[in-house]
Amino acid sequence: MEHGETPLAIMNATGIANLTAQPNASMRAIPWENDSLKVHINISSFDTIDSTEIDEQVKSTVDYFSNARGKVPANLSIKEVDSPHDADIVVVADEFSGETVSKKRVYGSSTDADPAVEYYTNATITIDSSTNSDHIGYHIGYWLDELVNPDETSPPFKRTNSNSRGD
Repeated sequence: MEHGETPLAIMNATGIANLTAQPNASMRAIPWENDSLKVHINISSFDTIDSTEIDEQVKSTVDYFSNARGKVPANLSIKEVDSPHDADIVVVADEFSGETVSKKRVYGSSTDADPAVEYYTNATITIDSSTNSDHIGYHIGYWLDELVNPDETSPPFKRTNSNSRGD
């Protein structure tokens, strides 16, 4: 059968798409598809740091976003989950070369004709495995802050002095 062959054009290569313009993720109060984010920390990837210390850092960071709020939208909740498959954001350790200490990669969906994403669907935060253990929470918090509020940095994450990151 050929494309567009009569009597029925069942393999017709034409399609009509009417995509309504949507605000991009960076323009939304919450750039995620929902207002309840789940974070998973791959503790086994931090093989040089005691897991108890990482747990304390993560708890402190999640508590900050849950209680102190900073510049995070009030109706957003963040909780830690045990499985990476249940998480919107996964935190892992890896070995970096150079001066990078942490980075994020975000993925999203585009529901209109422009190339920008309208909603974030998941993200990965990667922290250099040689990072000071008392800075883990800072790096997680820094990237979480950017992922939930891309327009404005919360006060604890505005600091550029690496000596204050343990605080």
